[in-house]
Amino acid sequence: IAKVMTTAIAKASEAVAVGNLPASHETLEAVREAFSSLHARNGIETFSDRMNAYHAKMEQILGLDLSTLDTAGKQAVLEHAAVLAYLAQDVLAAPPAGADADADYAALSGAMQASVDALLIAARAGDEAAIKAAVGGLKVPYSKFFLKFG
Repeated sequence: IAKVMTTAIAKASEAVAVGNLPASHETLEAVREAFSSLHARNGIETFSDRMNAYHAKMEQILGLDLSTLDTAGKQAVLEHAAVLAYLAQDVLAAPPAGADADADYAALSGAMQASVDALLIAARAGDEAAIKAAVGGLKVPYSKFFLKFG
C-alpha cells in the first residue's frame, strides 16, 4: 500500500506542476482509497473516513447528467440526495477531536449541511433549476470543511 500511495502522490505532484488539477485530484483518489482500505481492514472508522464516504457520493452526484431532467432523472437525484443527507448526518454526528473548541467548525459544518439541505429540498420539489443550482453548490462547502477538518 505504501508503494501505491508514494506512486500516486508523485503522479499527482507532476499533474499539479503542469497545471492539471483535475488529473491530480483523480490520482489522489488512489491514496484516499488506500487509507480507507487500511482502516476497513483494521476495523477503524475515523472522521476522515466518513468525510470520504460523503465525498464519494457527492462526486457521483456531481457527475450526473443534469442537462435534461425527466421524471426518472429527478427521481435519481432525489435518491442520491437522500443518501448524501444520510452521509452528512453521519459525518456531523461524530465531530473530530477538538471541533467544539474551533470557532470554524460550526460555520463550515453548517455550510456543508445547508448545501445538502438545499439539494434535498430541490429534489423533493422536482424543481430542475433548483436541482442544478443545488448540485452546483455542493463542492465548495464540502471542500472548505474537508480542508480544515477532514
